[in-house]
Amino acid sequence: SPTTNTLPQPPKPKPPTSAPPARPTPKAIQLGCCVLRHVRPEFGGNNPVICGRVCLCGTDVCTFISTLCIINLPTVPYVWAMFAYLPQASTALFIVCMLISAICFFFTDFFLIRTNMTDPGILERCAPNAPMYGPFNQFDRFCHTCNIIRPMHAKHCRTCNNCVNGWDHHCPWTGTCVAARNLRYFIGFVSFGGLYGLCAFIVCVVILVVSAPGPAAFVGIVVIGMYGMVIACMLLGMGGNYIWMVGSRTTTNEKIKYGKRLMTDAEKQQEQAAKPSLLNIYYNACCAALPLSNIYE
Repeated sequence: SPTTNTLPQPPKPKPPTSAPPARPTPKAIQLGCCVLRHVRPEFGGNNPVICGRVCLCGTDVCTFISTLCIINLPTVPYVWAMFAYLPQASTALFIVCMLISAICFFFTDFFLIRTNMTDPGILERCAPNAPMYGPFNQFDRFCHTCNIIRPMHAKHCRTCNNCVNGWDHHCPWTGTCVAARNLRYFIGFVSFGGLYGLCAFIVCVVILVVSAPGPAAFVGIVVIGMYGMVIACMLLGMGGNYIWMVGSRTTTNEKIKYGKRLMTDAEKQQEQAAKPSLLNIYYNACCAALPLSNIYE
């Protein structure tokens, strides 16, 4: 029988595939009066994200833990000295010293942890194939790492690998950047840490005056008191400097680079017209609601 040549048939078109279902946005967690939200999965910085993408930590974990140890470990012999010698001299004196020390200790640790675990003001980055374009303001710059137009008060932190709005400095002791959204907590940490060191120094002097500790205890109490005094001198001076900078609305970065607050011509005209009071400046910096985070869903 004659052979017939069969032409190759074109492949059958594949049925159109449906788009993958969109990832559901995780619900916010209601914890008492606080609402915990999740960090966006496309967050690309170096900050560790823990607890199911709820908590954002600082990058310098080891130095942050070291700071906690520097504060908490000397507290053990300090509390022992108060329990061992102050009740014998005066119960009222013992209660007052314990109460003031406990308040300073609690708020020092509280503000340190809040500084580390608060988004300092990280700006959301763009993809390299879809960068953010103009218009530029007077002092804006384009960040080639985050592919965004960086506002004039923002800076790209090399340690965290993020552009951070209101960037003051990267503090290794708190383990994170200090910027617009956690500056108030940092000021609280250095202020209460300095007060705690000063309180420890004064209490140790009182113990040496009102009691007669043995030679070994005497040396230990002197060491604790001197340690507290060194901490007080360092942190209280830093806290006072930051309180002054908040009043002048200057960051450490601007103070070092320019010696003054960087302002556009439009901002200078607005400030001359509005003339905000010093009380209003401190209220906005310490008590007003924080700016919304750009990295949480």
